[in-house]
Amino acid sequence: MELSQEKVKHVKEWLDKHWTGDHNCPICKSNVWQIVGMVYEIARFTTEPTTAKTVFPIVNIVCQTCAYTMSFNALVIGVVEQQQKQEPVAVPQPHVAANTDARIEERQKQEPVAGGKP
Repeated sequence: MELSQEKVKHVKEWLDKHWTGDHNCPICKSNVWQIVGMVYEIARFTTEPTTAKTVFPIVNIVCQTCAYTMSFNALVIGVVEQQQKQEPVAVPQPHVAANTDARIEERQKQEPVAGGKP
């Protein structure tokens, strides 16, 4: 999602209020930062077979000297609103017949082996 100029200004004001101390980059020590005018998402990693993911909207600021990037929660900053919780969508699983391994073993016992007895 692209940030309007008004929301970029809101991010800058939020950073000015909350970022205390020096504003030097922890990598190169520069203090030239740019607010990226987009909201990105970070998704929670899961091994569960689902399309329902927990995502966190973030706003990035980037050091203009070395490209070090800091991310801030866009909900906390107030540039996006919490959306209504959506119900997870089930992902269809491939159909696997019950006892497939047992059925294969049984069939192998019944079929003659080439050049030998069953």
